[in-house]
Amino acid sequence: MLRGILARVQRGFVTPLQPAGVRSASCFAAGKRAAVLLAALAVATLLASSQTVTPSAWSQDEPLDLAIYEIQGSGFKSPYVGQTARTRGVVTADFLDTYANGFFIQDETGDGDPNTSDGIWIYHQHGEAEPLEVATGDRLIVTGEVNEHFGLTEILLDQVVTDGTASVPAAVLVDAPQGPQEAAIYYEAREGMLVELKPSFVVGATNSHGEPYVVPTDSGVDRIFRNDSEGRRLGLIFPGWWLSLNHGDSVDGTVGPMTFTYSNYKVMVDQDTKLTVTPGELEAPAAPEQAEDTVRLATYNLENMFDPIDDPDKNDGAWTPSEEQYERMLAVRARSIVDHLGPPAILGVQEVENLGVVEDLAERIAARTGGQYGAALIEGPDARGIDVGYIFDTAAVRLLSLKQEQACTTLPPTEGLDIECEMPDGTKGRVLFGRPPLVGHFETVDEGKRVNVIVNHFKSKRGGDAVTTPIRKAMAEHNLELLLGLKTKEPQVPVVIIGDLNDFEDSEPLQVFADSGLTRDLHASVPPEEDYSYIFNGVSQNLDYVLVEKDQPVALFQPMHVNCDFGALPEEELTADSQRASDHDPLLADLVLPETGSPVQSVYLPLLMKRFDLDAGAPRPTAAPTGTAGAPEPTSAPTAIPPTVPPATATTPPPTPTRETGTPPAFPMDIITIYYNGAINPSEPDEYIQITNVSETTVNLSGWQIISVRGDQRYDFPGGFEMAGGQTCRVYTNQSHPEHCGLSWDSNQAVWRNSGDKAEIRDQGGTLIDWYCYGDYEDQCG
Repeated sequence: MLRGILARVQRGFVTPLQPAGVRSASCFAAGKRAAVLLAALAVATLLASSQTVTPSAWSQDEPLDLAIYEIQGSGFKSPYVGQTARTRGVVTADFLDTYANGFFIQDETGDGDPNTSDGIWIYHQHGEAEPLEVATGDRLIVTGEVNEHFGLTEILLDQVVTDGTASVPAAVLVDAPQGPQEAAIYYEAREGMLVELKPSFVVGATNSHGEPYVVPTDSGVDRIFRNDSEGRRLGLIFPGWWLSLNHGDSVDGTVGPMTFTYSNYKVMVDQDTKLTVTPGELEAPAAPEQAEDTVRLATYNLENMFDPIDDPDKNDGAWTPSEEQYERMLAVRARSIVDHLGPPAILGVQEVENLGVVEDLAERIAARTGGQYGAALIEGPDARGIDVGYIFDTAAVRLLSLKQEQACTTLPPTEGLDIECEMPDGTKGRVLFGRPPLVGHFETVDEGKRVNVIVNHFKSKRGGDAVTTPIRKAMAEHNLELLLGLKTKEPQVPVVIIGDLNDFEDSEPLQVFADSGLTRDLHASVPPEEDYSYIFNGVSQNLDYVLVEKDQPVALFQPMHVNCDFGALPEEELTADSQRASDHDPLLADLVLPETGSPVQSVYLPLLMKRFDLDAGAPRPTAAPTGTAGAPEPTSAPTAIPPTVPPATATTPPPTPTRETGTPPAFPMDIITIYYNGAINPSEPDEYIQITNVSETTVNLSGWQIISVRGDQRYDFPGGFEMAGGQTCRVYTNQSHPEHCGLSWDSNQAVWRNSGDKAEIRDQGGTLIDWYCYGDYEDQCG
C-alpha cells in the first residue's frame, strides 16, 4: 500500500519529514521504506536526443560556463552556490524513474586533481511537469542553479541538451583512510563520481529506509560502536529496489556514484549492478531460561505500531497500514515477543498508537502461547499519536493500578507540543511529555510480591542535541521524582524505570540518573561487544534501558539482539516468520522481588483501560484533538475504572451521604484500591476492594458495610471482625484469601460496574466513613 507516499517523497534522497543532519536517533520513520515504490510515480518520456544548441541560443544573461570539478571545488561546499551554471558530462547513473528523480554526470577526462570531484548529481526539479529521459553514456550539456542540499552539491536542472554519446568513465576504487575527518575529505573529493568498493563487510543491517552500512573487509572491523574512531563506513542505497542484508554478510562488486545524505556518504547502486552477497552466520537468540523465583520484565520499542484507522486528529496518516499490513505487523511482533522474550510477565512497550493496538497484540501473544494477557495504556498528546503501555501475563501478575504521570515545564515546546499547564508556583508552563510516563503497580499472583514499573519514551533527538537534551534531562528528573514519591508511599516495593530514553549511557539525561545515587543502569553488566539496543547508520549504540534501584537483586539481564542485526524487508514482503520485528532490540531482566510489600496507596485505572463497548455498543474511544478542550488534562489524575460486568440494577437505593459534597471522609478507615484484573467474566474471583485502618488503634467492624452505590451489592463485615491500627485488608469478590484477612463478598456476579461506580464504607450506624468514585461517577465524590 502506498500510504502517505506523496508526503514522503525523498527529495534528493532526503525526506522532508526529517532534514539531513538532525535525523532522530529514535526509530521515527520506519514507514519511509514505502518510498522505494515511488518508481510508479516518476513518469518519463523521451526528450529528443538530437536536440542541439549553440552558445548564441542562450539568453543575454548567460550562465557561467564551468567544468564539473570547478563547480565541486576543493572544499565541502561549492564556491558557486546560488549561481546558474552550464556544465558538460557523461551520464554515469540514471535514477529518474525512482524516488530520487535525478541522475549523475561526470567529466569525461577530469582535472587530475585528487582534491576535486569530477562528478555531480543533477536533480530534476520540475519532475512530472516536464518529463525527461536520459541513458547511461549520454553526453549532456546541463544548465541550472548550483545548490547544496544538506551537504550534497547538486545542480537544480533547468535545461538539458544531448550531445551524442561517450564512454562512461571508469569507476574509481575507494581506499579511504580510517580517521573520520580524513575519510570525510577523501569521500567529498569523490562525491558524485562513479566509484567501486573493495569487498565489504556489513556492520549495519539494511534499515527501514532500505540502507545497509559497510566497511572494507580488509579493515578487520566487524562492528562499529558509538565512540569508535572509524571513518571508512559507507551506506548503500538501492533506489527502485531493495536488498536486505544482515550484519556479518559480505558484499562484493559494489559500483555506483558516491552521494551524501543524512550526514553520511553513501554509494547508490543500480538494480542492474551484479552484486555478490555471501551470508554471514547470524542467528537470533532464543529466550533464555528464566531464573528461579524471579519475575521477568522486558521493554520493547515496537516501531510505529499503528492501527489501520487514520485518526483525523493525529498526524498518523503516513504510518497508517492497510488491514492486511496491520495483521502482518501484529503477527511478526507477537512471534518476536513469544520466541525471544519468553514472553515476560510484564512487558513495557513504546510506539504503540492506542489501547486497541496493545489489546490486539496481547490477543496474538495469547493465541501463540495458550495463555491470557492483559493490556494497559493511557493516551497522551503526542502529535503522531504514539504512546507507551503494558502487556502482562495475567496468570503471573496482577495490574493493581495504572497512572499516567505528565509533568509541566517552562522549556520551549517542540514538535507542536504546546499544551498549557500550571507550574507548582502557579505560573503557566507547557506539558513536558508527548508520551507521558505510565506507572504500573504490579503484584505476583502466587506470592503477592510487588513491583512498581515506570515505562517511558523520551523525546527523540530530532531538532538537535542543543534543543532536545534539556528536555530529556527534565524527563529524567521527573522520573526520579516519581521514584522518590513511590518509595515514600511504599518503601518496601521495588521501583524499575524502563523504556526508550532516546539517549546514550554517558549523555547528560542518563547522567541525571547516575548522579542521583538512586538507580543503576543494567547495561553496566553486559559484555562490551553485546552492549547495544539500536543501530543508527551502521553504528551500534544504546537507547533503551532498564534502571533499577541500587540494591535491587537482578538474576539476569540481557539485550536480545533479534532485530537490529537483521535486515529489514519492504512492507509487502513482511510475514509472521520475518526475523526483524522492530528497529530496536528488546531488553529483558529477571527481577528478584522481596517477599512482602506495602499496599498501594492510590489507584488510577483509566477510562481507556478498557473499551467502552464493555458496557454499551459504543465504538473504541479515540483521543480528543491535541490542544482542544476535549484533550486530556495533563496535570490531573486519570479517571478510575475498575471491574467489568455491570451488576444488576438496584431494587432498593442504598443510603446516600448526608454530608456536603467535598467534606473529608470520617476517620479511620480509608478505601485504598479497587482492583480490576482486566478480564471479562460473569464473576470476578480475583477482584477486590482494599481498605486500610489509618489510625493507630484497633477498630471493630461488626455491623459495618461496603456498598456498591450503582448496583444492589453490599458487603457486611462479620461480627467481631477487627482491624489493627495500620492494618490493610482486602474484600474479594468471591474468593477467600487468608493472607489478606480472609474476607469474601461471596458475590455470584461482578460487583463493580466497569464504566463508573461509587464505593462507600459505612459504620454500624450508617455514617459514611469513606468513599471512592471512578469513571462516569467520579464527580460524586467531591
